[in-house]
Amino acid sequence: MAASLGAARGRRFSIPDRSGHLFRHPGRLPRRRAYRLAQHADEVIGLFIEYRDQHGYSEDAARYAAAVEVAEGIAAEAELRQVGQQPA
Repeated sequence: MAASLGAARGRRFSIPDRSGHLFRHPGRLPRRRAYRLAQHADEVIGLFIEYRDQHGYSEDAARYAAAVEVAEGIAAEAELRQVGQQPA
């Protein structure tokens, strides 16, 4: 046993971290995606306040209406991008 420990002293053993490669750094979002996510969050908050304060919706109804409106906008943007990428 002493011989094997002595031989291993000079070598360094490490387990490569491949999770970043396999999952493309799950802890970090690309800047563009993080920016878009923050933009959508700002839109939801702004619409929530508008529905609650100006239109008299309850908190739950205002939250739901704001989320639906932003989700519809995201879907419309994605649809426009797909239409633009299709050959004419």
